[in-house]
Amino acid sequence: MAYFDFEKAEAFKDTLEVTFQENDEPYSDDKIEEVESLVNHYFDNFNTHIPPLTSPLEVRGIIKKIT
Repeated sequence: MAYFDFEKAEAFKDTLEVTFQENDEPYSDDKIEEVESLVNHYFDNFNTHIPPLTSPLEVRGIIKKIT
């Protein structure tokens, strides 16, 4: 438990050091390329279609049909 600012800063620093370390070897270059390819494919084919908006008149008509 850290009570003083210095202790809190040290605890935060230690947590960051542990969290942001390079992955240990062995790592697979083939797997890295596969993941990069899949991510690039996803973003290249990302659909940003915006659905049509509903007017207040349409909303009122829908509400009338339900009641």
